[in-house]
Order: sequence, then structure tokens, then C-alpha cells
Amino acid sequence: MATVSLESLNATDAASFVAALGDIYEHAPWVAQTVSGQRPFGTLAALHQAMMLAVRAAPPDQRLALIKGHPELFEIGNHTMNHCNLRDGGGGSACPVDPPTASQIQAELLDADAVFSPLVGTTGVPYWRPPYGAHNATVRAAAAAIGYTKTIMWDIDTIDWKPIADGGPTAGAIVGKVVDNAATGSIVLMHLGGYNTFDALPAMVSRLRAGGLQPSTISALLRAG
Repeated sequence: MATVSLESLNATDAASFVAALGDIYEHAPWVAQTVSGQRPFGTLAALHQAMMLAVRAAPPDQRLALIKGHPELFEIGNHTMNHCNLRDGGGGSACPVDPPTASQIQAELLDADAVFSPLVGTTGVPYWRPPYGAHNATVRAAAAAIGYTKTIMWDIDTIDWKPIADGGPTAGAIVGKVVDNAATGSIVLMHLGGYNTFDALPAMVSRLRAGGLQPSTISALLRAG
């Protein structure tokens, strides 16, 4: 992408504005088109914020199309249908009270697959993450029998599912925890519905890269050993 000043971006016509920012949200010119009418922007940070907000405000199918346009950035894993504790039982009204049977464990994975596979075009096989991190040899064997042979855990938990009012982390706290503890091969636990996760990501990724680390995929980590 050629260097262009903010002043030029503010002054140019809409088509040129979209063309100039095409490398920021590839395959999704609608992001730049959406914010074009909001000019002038006083700072690059304001422009960046406007584009992020445009993505957040877009309909689900439009956001999904943006993700599908970048298969190299994402891998799909399975986190089960009802988030039951597959080792001990419990975890919600849809979950068995006692430790689930092998067929119940497999149904949790297969039912989830049936929901997201048509949307993303692939199953989660072979990657899955047990709810609550609760697993044992019995649980892993049941999952592996239907193709889920890679049980993926984590070493940094952001606790981003908890709201600030209940003691959960701010965006800055999430960034600090990840940056301070990440090492080569780290897996960070975050949630799509995390309260401050989206706001934490830009600074998190920037600071990790500045420290010599790069976002990766599970398959790449496994290949690296």
C-alpha cells in the first residue's frame, strides 16, 4: 500500500478513498465505503476507530463474509454445543448431572458441528477445547473416536467473559496480562463475546509483535513442535 497522508484521504473522492484503504480490510471494500462519509478525520486513530466500529456494526452475514475472505487467518475448532463439563457432569440445564457417557460427549461435539459447519464451510475436526478445561482419558478417547484427536488447552486466561462490574478485566488489563506472560507457543484464551476483548486486540497484537512474537494458528504451532 502506497503511503498517503490523512489530509489526502480526507480530501479525495470516495472511490479513491476506498482504493487507498483496500489493503486494510481486504475483500471488504464496504468497510472503507461505510466510513467515507464520516470524513474529515482528525487523526489516524479516529479513522482506525471508525473502521473498527463499522465492522462491529455490520450485519452478521457481512462480518462472516469478511472472515471467509481470510481463511489463512482463522482455524475452526469445536467447543461443544451446551458447554457441559464433560469430565464431571453439570455445567447447565442441558447437561447431565453425572459424568457424561461417551455417546453424550460425542453428541455435544457433533451437534455443535451441525450448527457451525454450514456457516463456515468446514467442521472443527481435529481441534476441540473442552469446556472449563475439564477432560481426562475417557473424555479424550470419546472425542478422538469421532475425529477430534487434538485437545487444545491454553496457558494464558484473559477472563474476558467476566464484566468489569464483577471483577473482570478492562481492555488495558487484558493487554497487560497477555503481553507480560506470552512466550513462543503460548495459547491465549479469549471469547468472541468477551466484554473488552475487541478493544484490547489492537494494542495486544501490536505490543506482541514489538516483542518479537507473531499471531499464529494451532496447526502452525503443532507443526513447529
